[in-house]
Amino acid sequence: GGSDGAQTATAVLLYAVDATLADATGIAVARGPAIVSRVSLAYDATVDDGAKITTKIGQLAAAGIIARDGV
Repeated sequence: GGSDGAQTATAVLLYAVDATLADATGIAVARGPAIVSRVSLAYDATVDDGAKITTKIGQLAAAGIIARDGV
């Protein structure tokens, strides 16, 4: 649990969803095989250096979601 960026990355939301004031529907890739654009990934503000980003990308890869440049 929590919301500090320390959670394990297990899925990719395909577009921004604002659920601030009410529930909202979104589309996510929750397992692979899938390839996503590395530069399009967004992270919590606490994921603020290369090592943390590399960790998140590794977590996604464990779910079969591969982040690549140039996609």
